[in-house]
Amino acid sequence: MDALSQAANSNDSDATGWLERLPGLLRGTGVMAILLSLYVFFVRGWEGSDDLTRFLMLFGHTIALAVIGLTAGSLLKEGKGARALMMLALVSVVANFSILGSFIYAEYGGALQSNFTPFMRWSLDSHSLTLLLAVLVPVVLSVVVLIGFRVLARGMSKRMSSLFLLSNLALLLPWRDPLLVSVLAVALAAYTLLLVMASHRQHLEAKTKEGRLSLLLQFVPLMVLLIRNIWLYDDATILYASLCMVAFIGLRQLALMMASATLFCSLIDAVSALLSLMIGALSVGLVARLVAVDAVVLTFSSMISAALLYELSTRARSLSRCYRNSAVIVLVLGVVLSMVFEDSTLSSLMSLLIGAALLYFSCMTKHRMMLLAALCLIAAGFISLTFNLWCAFEMNAWVVSAVVGVVAILAGSVLESKGAQLKAQLLQYQTKLNQWAP
Repeated sequence: MDALSQAANSNDSDATGWLERLPGLLRGTGVMAILLSLYVFFVRGWEGSDDLTRFLMLFGHTIALAVIGLTAGSLLKEGKGARALMMLALVSVVANFSILGSFIYAEYGGALQSNFTPFMRWSLDSHSLTLLLAVLVPVVLSVVVLIGFRVLARGMSKRMSSLFLLSNLALLLPWRDPLLVSVLAVALAAYTLLLVMASHRQHLEAKTKEGRLSLLLQFVPLMVLLIRNIWLYDDATILYASLCMVAFIGLRQLALMMASATLFCSLIDAVSALLSLMIGALSVGLVARLVAVDAVVLTFSSMISAALLYELSTRARSLSRCYRNSAVIVLVLGVVLSMVFEDSTLSSLMSLLIGAALLYFSCMTKHRMMLLAALCLIAAGFISLTFNLWCAFEMNAWVVSAVVGVVAILAGSVLESKGAQLKAQLLQYQTKLNQWAP
């Protein structure tokens, strides 16, 4: 009898477990089905319908998701399904703004490219209708956004709604210039990051699953803005760099929201490190356009990657030392290679200045690897600068030789007279350096 009762209890617990997991599985299936419907809409649409009809169908789809989510939450007294539907409605809002931006660009921005496939070409051929939609649609969708973040974020709803609408309104601007789009996207990403960080500190809702989702949703319009330009209009390198930068900022926020060090968190840090290197490599073209001096292009690009890697090391829960040392190595390689490929006085001076700044920073942070890198940059810059000056004053090389000789004699005299004091001082420095972080 005991064996039978235990078997019955085991069967009951298994059935109960399945019943507890089934709602989550159904919600996940429903989310994937709705996202698939959006993809099918963009790729295939409705055969034989014009662009206005297709857009109105998507617009109605968005409104229906929001209404069903509110109704289901009110009638069924269950919040998870309602929040899932409202999240999908917010994702659909981005699609609406993107298509509306295509309408505006077709009428006021420029001619559509002839190589676009039919589902990429969105135009109304009517200035008045485009203007009417540009006014009415954002007003209606702003209500959906307010309600959606009220359901997801509660206390953060006003701030999250305003930020989300601001990023979506950027999709309406009839700009397709790579530089303008990149500057706009990165500026909005930085502003989004500041507000997201403030919300995460000030509101308890930011630490819930729905609050974290609300914070991450802020980056969706910015990703769409950049991907749209890369895919449809221009594949300029600066757009790829901006896309990587926005992804780096988004992953940074995602990593900070994670409570503890996990394998997924380490994976996020590794991807962020890869993105920082890609940003530096892709920013070479932008730096060349802004600076127009070949001697410093590689130096500035390596400084960008090194700064991002060092920022990653300050928040990484694992391998922080590896990321910090990688930042130092990237910076040193960039400066040294700049002197090798563009052997000039400017590149040598840049090595001296960066080395001096890194020396000061290493003393502030007490890192031995930084100190070694700073001394290497200063030595390399000094040697390169001396060589360039020697070549520049080739007719008066005897003056340089005389100066070098005098300096060498004086250095020997200092070592002879102050050798004991210098040795004691070096031992003190060695003791202090041993206490620094590697």
